[in-house]
Amino acid sequence: MSQSVIVQDSPGVSVTRIVNGSSTGTAQYLPDENFTVELDYSVTGTQYAVSIREYLPEYWEVVDSNVPFTNDPSDPRNYTWNISSPLTGVSNGKIFYLVHIPSGTPAPDDYGIAGGVAWFSSYSDVKDGNPTGSAQTDTTHIIIDNSTEGNGPCIWISNITELSGDPSVNGNGHLEAGETAQFQYNIWDPSGIDNNYQILVNDIVVKPDSETWDPTYKYVYGTAHAPVIANTTDPNNVTNTFEIKAQGSTDPFTPTDFTLPVYVPNYNYTVWMSSEWNGFTTHSAAFEPTSSATEGGWLTLKGDNQIQVPTFTVNYNGPATIHKEVSGMISKIPFYSMFSFLGISGDASASVDMTPHGVIVPYSTYPVYREGDDVSATFNGSSEMSHKTFHVMLLDLSRMNLDLTDMSSFIDSMKSLTMENIKNSEIGSADIAADPGSSDFNVGDSNIPALEDMSQGNYVLLVMDYSMPNTPCLVSAAPFVVTKNGLETTQVGPDAMPGEPVTLSETLTGTVPDSEYVYIAAMVPEDNYSAILDVTVPDGGSVSGTSLDFHGLSMKEHGTITTDGTDAGTYLMVNGMAGDYKLYSDDLKDTAKMRGILTSELNESNVSVTVSDRTTDKSRDITLLTNDTMPTGKYIVTSVVVDRNTGKIAGINQTNITLGGSLDIPLYTGWNLISLPLKPLDDNLTAVFTPDVLKHVFVIWGYNSSNASSPWDYYVTAGYPYIQGNLTKFNESYGYWVLCYNDTTLHVTGTTADPNTITKNYGWNLVGNPVTSNRDVRSVYPESFVVWEFDGLTQQYNYWCSAADTSGSIYIQGSLNTLKPGYGYWVLELGG
Repeated sequence: MSQSVIVQDSPGVSVTRIVNGSSTGTAQYLPDENFTVELDYSVTGTQYAVSIREYLPEYWEVVDSNVPFTNDPSDPRNYTWNISSPLTGVSNGKIFYLVHIPSGTPAPDDYGIAGGVAWFSSYSDVKDGNPTGSAQTDTTHIIIDNSTEGNGPCIWISNITELSGDPSVNGNGHLEAGETAQFQYNIWDPSGIDNNYQILVNDIVVKPDSETWDPTYKYVYGTAHAPVIANTTDPNNVTNTFEIKAQGSTDPFTPTDFTLPVYVPNYNYTVWMSSEWNGFTTHSAAFEPTSSATEGGWLTLKGDNQIQVPTFTVNYNGPATIHKEVSGMISKIPFYSMFSFLGISGDASASVDMTPHGVIVPYSTYPVYREGDDVSATFNGSSEMSHKTFHVMLLDLSRMNLDLTDMSSFIDSMKSLTMENIKNSEIGSADIAADPGSSDFNVGDSNIPALEDMSQGNYVLLVMDYSMPNTPCLVSAAPFVVTKNGLETTQVGPDAMPGEPVTLSETLTGTVPDSEYVYIAAMVPEDNYSAILDVTVPDGGSVSGTSLDFHGLSMKEHGTITTDGTDAGTYLMVNGMAGDYKLYSDDLKDTAKMRGILTSELNESNVSVTVSDRTTDKSRDITLLTNDTMPTGKYIVTSVVVDRNTGKIAGINQTNITLGGSLDIPLYTGWNLISLPLKPLDDNLTAVFTPDVLKHVFVIWGYNSSNASSPWDYYVTAGYPYIQGNLTKFNESYGYWVLCYNDTTLHVTGTTADPNTITKNYGWNLVGNPVTSNRDVRSVYPESFVVWEFDGLTQQYNYWCSAADTSGSIYIQGSLNTLKPGYGYWVLELGG
């Protein structure tokens, strides 16, 4: 009851057809009966697509199959199963289908099932619809008799899904190890069925949840459930077996054993995808790492040149299934769309099953490499990945033929991206087994030689799991950049205030080729260096856009692509923070317009970005514009220089700047007389003196000459028997005595203070010097009798006396000429 295709050319595909499972009887049936067919296909070489066709007798019908199929309306006898795996090539597999024989089928007679197989060895063959090779199957003969049938019962298992209400279910509708499967089964036999049939899942007997018999015991329908498991002896084998054994209830009691393989991954995939690829349905899945750095499934790159990255959170909100009728895929997994089904040539549709939840990326830094560096990484797997063998790929993204001339060209090249482009970008790969204990493994030039002495470019390391037949699964991804040169960034001039420009000097280092460059810089407040990617989809399941929030700046919000029916054609509508923008393809090429939009959006945020014009300069100054509502404090500035001739990154650097100004005041062991050169953002004493500074301080004294009856106040850091005192504020207009146990540094950050707020009363005044540069004492206090300074480093006094300027004065002038930022001063007023 089986036929095998004889393939003359290799590579190719061979198919074996088996009728009615392992029943020991002959292929002889009655009209209005059912039987099963199993197609075992074996693939030789790499075939990106396989098409298996079965040709049934007239009016016979395929009523169900474990693999989706199509039926030709113009020739209803022709059934086709298309299988593809454009990344890995089609693997060996099994197709099961259920056939119904019409009740009016003439008998006795001999009928036949014939068929054929075609295979596609190249991407161009798939695109053109021209098989690389094909072969025909021999005919399997089926005898139809009105009086007798020679087989055991026909058994069918279907609708294998997650059990509703199962506490271990992850909600995406796909089975994973440890979850519970529910399924339906049917058993038919016109001679009657023995009611002692047996259900087994992974060789364990399962009791029916329900069963319904027809009155003559010739048909039974039932449901059952059972857990699906991971293979502990061979974690790369993801097969679970669902089996039913039954036999006829009359002599000769012919038995049937129907076994259906069900493939179940060892760990949960949060994203399952399917897409149409030139008439073939492709499937893939993605494991989204958890928020754990040690066992979350992250691929951690190693390198000495680390830049700080924002706290990054990814959230998905929306229905479990998303549909997108565009050329490509969507995914919240970085880079997964790029190597999967994004940019399939021609029209394409996609369906994505996603589990709504959020993930926090557990890294604060990320390496950047220079040309000639070796790259290595460690994969930190979860416990379910122990012993697992993974396929690690290194892709050179420059080989994908993406056009980086301008945004419009880039979008067009992404749309035309083919699987062949993606496959050709692979420059190295290796199969690596995870450690049995830690579930980790290392990646480097010892297993992927291309990671040694790397050239300039944009790359991504992918960890793939190929154990699911014809369903490549992405486990982890780590993009990285190798720059041609180093980049030095220095701030030009003093710290700026909010609303003032920040100028940076950018210099490419090393051997810098002659080319056109674009200099880019972005500054973000250090305290809130974060980003949130929200993939939000309406309940209808139709994707309209993605929102990326970078420190309050909506980089893309509710973007939709549509057409207005004019000659201009299709446009991108972006609903931003500062306004709505309708962008046609020519607009995307207009640098000035795009920069204007970017600037207007940035004015609504605390982020500043600048993009230079094209230049051949290997060093230049660039300016970041700020607005007066931006907070003062430390900012992270990330600078990137792009080589316009190659589209690659020439250099990356990161530095810190302060908006609003800052100054470090040294505090020495013993007494110090200080003041604040800036107006503090928070004037509470314990905010100005942070705990790491205050632990070196014993007491702080302040003096307010306006409070003549009680001018002194203090703050003591020690406890009992000392009384803490009532000094709680630190004002830039006053000077303060600070007694320290040890040397330390007071870091002051704030805005420009008004030096004219100094209050001077008759007699002694302890005043501040609220400026960030030196001043001449005679210019500041021309009428004051004496200005007195104390140096904490030398523990010595110095002064200037105005009376000594008078000819014949009996006073000694002193050597104090300059008022310095950070110093406090005693000023004696004797006039008026």
